[in-house]
Parts: sequence; C-alpha cells; structure tokens
Amino acid sequence: MGGEDKFLKPINQTNLLSEVLKRLKPQLETIIISSNSPPQTIKENLPDTQAFATIPIIADKIPDYAGPLAGLHSTMLWAKDNAPDTTHLISVAADTPFFPSNFAKTMMQHSETQAPNSIILAQSHGYYHPIFGLWPLHYQTILETALLSGVRKIRAWSEQHPNCALNFADETINGQKVDPFFNVNKPEDFEHYRQLAHA
Repeated sequence: MGGEDKFLKPINQTNLLSEVLKRLKPQLETIIISSNSPPQTIKENLPDTQAFATIPIIADKIPDYAGPLAGLHSTMLWAKDNAPDTTHLISVAADTPFFPSNFAKTMMQHSETQAPNSIILAQSHGYYHPIFGLWPLHYQTILETALLSGVRKIRAWSEQHPNCALNFADETINGQKVDPFFNVNKPEDFEHYRQLAHA
C-alpha cells in the first residue's frame, strides 16, 4: 500500500481499524490494539468516542519487528499486568472487516466445551487464518522463549502445542457469499471492500 498504514487509510468516510473495532466492541469487554505505529496517529484516526479513545495501544516488547507473534506476546504481558483474571486472549486482524459478529463467543464456547487448554485458530474454505485465534495466557512465557530463539511464524509455533481449528462459514452480504476472513491487502481489495461495505 505504498508504505501507508493500510488499516488507517480513509475509505467510505471511515477506515479499516475503525470498522474492525466497531465489529469487535460488542463481543469483548476489553480490547487492546497491538501496533508499532505512533499511538497518537492511531488515536487521531479513531472515532471520537470515549470507548475507543481509552483503548490501550501496545507496541512490541520483542525488538526488530518480529511479526504478529511479538504483538501477541506484548498483549499477553499487558493482560497479565492489567487484567489478571483473564485466562485467554482473542486476536483479530485490523485489515479483515467482515469477520463473524459472533467470533469471540464461538471461539470461547469451543474452548470451554472442546479444547480448554488449546490454541484455537480460525479456518474457512480449508485455509487457516492464524491472526484470528484464541490463546491461553499460560503460554506467555513459552512464547517469549520461542521469540527470543528466532521463531516468527504463528502456525509453526502453535503446532508445537495443543491446538485445533474452528471452521467458519461464509457471510452473506446483499445476497453475495463472502469469506468472513476476506482481508484488504491491495488497492483492488479496497475497491472490493468499498462495494461490499456499501451493500
């Protein structure tokens, strides 16, 4: 996207991060933004509501931009320090605006009934979406050790521990079937998103 923060790129009088937060807010009591972008830049591009203005923005604790696993690690540390009763973290991607509106509930129910100590990753059409996951917080120390040893891939790390996939069906938007984990990467994806959001 030409070096821009695509999740803050204006689109339809909003941006991807704002739309993802609006979709996530009814699902979870506490939301954290994991980002190495300047916090003030993010705050300036969020809706002017108290609910969004107070969302913590957490940069990686592991240096050298170690990828999504580093973001997961930093938010686990934040949760342990600021919400000590928390047992699991749910992660979603900021460039995936149509993820299921019952995503958190579905993931937590599956954890409680089928896989209480497992990492759960979302799946659709036979493909994993590893940014969309549920993570037991007791893996924080193990994850930190892996990151410091050079591990960077979510799937490679999660497969070393109890894990499972949870499949999600397509969303229907104006009669059109859409993969709920459709993510906006390229300019043509933005145009497709603009059409779907308008519908």
